[in-house]
Amino acid sequence: MSDATEAEKATDPTIDEVTGEALSDAEIIARRSADIHTEEAKGNEHIKVFVLPPGVKPTEANGYDHDANKAATRRYAISQGLRPIGDVRLVSIKQHANGISWVLTYAVEVAVAERIAEPSGPEIVLQGEDAPANTDENGHTPDTSDEKGEAGNEAGAPADQGGEPNKAPADEESAAE
Repeated sequence: MSDATEAEKATDPTIDEVTGEALSDAEIIARRSADIHTEEAKGNEHIKVFVLPPGVKPTEANGYDHDANKAATRRYAISQGLRPIGDVRLVSIKQHANGISWVLTYAVEVAVAERIAEPSGPEIVLQGEDAPANTDENGHTPDTSDEKGEAGNEAGAPADQGGEPNKAPADEESAAE
């Protein structure tokens, strides 16, 4: 083996540094998820645990909003090179070992970002064999074009009056020039 290959193996997080073999997705996810040691971990899920201070049980019925923790679970996964491919779910609410705090566990199915070949951005969905794309070569839809008349509308007039909504009307002085 060449030195470059050995150096790559030493820094490649998808290769086991001891055996030199490729890690499975589940192994990579486990290494990148700080809270994967919990019994709730399943296959390709990123697990995030939050410990809350003493108080009433943090359930929706008691007024607790889980949205911030769900968002943080997604952000943490992304920061670790994992791409969430599902919705975050609340796995459990348990009393902490200290007997007064609460432990909330969340999970989201993820993929290893380095192993995903396709971008995760929006796709244009076409219907039928001959359906045209909904944008021109500049990425504009007819209602966002910056060319007068492309959508058959006058620039500057309100959209409901046949105008193009993203174009300012020409002032009279510049139009006369």
